[in-house]
Amino acid sequence: MRGTMADEVYTILRHEITHNILKSGSPLIEEEIAERLGVSRTPVRDCMQRLAAEGLIVSRRRRWIVKDHSPEEIVEIYQVRAALESYAASLAAQFATESEREQILALGRRVDVDPRERAIVNERFHDHVTRAGH
Repeated sequence: MRGTMADEVYTILRHEITHNILKSGSPLIEEEIAERLGVSRTPVRDCMQRLAAEGLIVSRRRRWIVKDHSPEEIVEIYQVRAALESYAASLAAQFATESEREQILALGRRVDVDPRERAIVNERFHDHVTRAGH
């Protein structure tokens, strides 16, 4: 396993939050998460601090919950993301290897995927573009 246990927990929970598996307002109970993921509470606590620093969760009444972003916050997030991804695409156009270009094009052609997979394919596409920018 690469990275620390807290990194693994963070990756799982971040994915669940950003893919709306854990919905806005959902409580995040350390004991339940630790048991579900088969880890101690320490990496879960570390993960919660990272998620809070990113603004994905908030502490209310001594417990963590998934943050409910306002419409204005969502617009701001997507505006920043659009600017960053445009820059990443520009860098990828300049520095991508032939193999990286082929991977990006292959993902871009996957328009016939099951709707449940579409978000995953889209995320991979954008990740490949970002990495190809070196």
